[in-house]
Amino acid sequence: MKYLFLIPALLLSACAATKSVQDNLTHVDQSQIARPAFMVERKIGIGEDEYLIWERMHQRHAPARLYVGGEEGLGLKLATHDKSSNVAWVPVINETRLSQMKSLYDLKGFDVILINNIDPSTRNWLTARDDILSVRSVAATLPVLNDAAPDLADIPQVHFTGAMDDTETPAHYHAFRQEMGASDCVKYALMPEADETEGWVNLWPKLLKIKPECKTALPTEPVKLNTAPIPPVKMYEK
Repeated sequence: MKYLFLIPALLLSACAATKSVQDNLTHVDQSQIARPAFMVERKIGIGEDEYLIWERMHQRHAPARLYVGGEEGLGLKLATHDKSSNVAWVPVINETRLSQMKSLYDLKGFDVILINNIDPSTRNWLTARDDILSVRSVAATLPVLNDAAPDLADIPQVHFTGAMDDTETPAHYHAFRQEMGASDCVKYALMPEADETEGWVNLWPKLLKIKPECKTALPTEPVKLNTAPIPPVKMYEK
């Protein structure tokens, strides 16, 4: 049975110090994206800063999909296309706020989706917590995580790179993968018509069906996934 646990929307004054997404997407813009997906706003403090986050938490004692970051509203847009019971989008998060979110909604753990620019502090909570159930990345700055890669080897993960992205290239993924060392938990997909922010949103429900998982024997050759009418995705499991 599902229960609805919502926090009333918080009013933001014109002089509020609350930060928006990295490219200063306005509160109105965020509302227009999030509210049709029944996501509600909340403010969290990290250090001396306050950040506006959006959540839809419907089921206790279940995991939550946690979307972190995203330029031009990409992270929030992807979150609104996620039909999971528990979904949250945050521009940035830390271990203390994750623990508070987990306690507030009685969550089982977090399926993390990292989008675009990864904050360096992400390494700390990704490697310190035992409730990170999986990791996905979308056009993300994986080099930020290179030093932490060996500690992530046992977490199921899928990494998506846009073939038209001139910033976050397949070479960045392969460097990250090399730093990780031996792992049976990593998948990789190169999306033919995507760049840093475009080409992801409409495809996202299909990409979510690619399940992060650990296997004892992963194929050495690319696995082609049919995402018609978009050209096939080349999936690497190494």
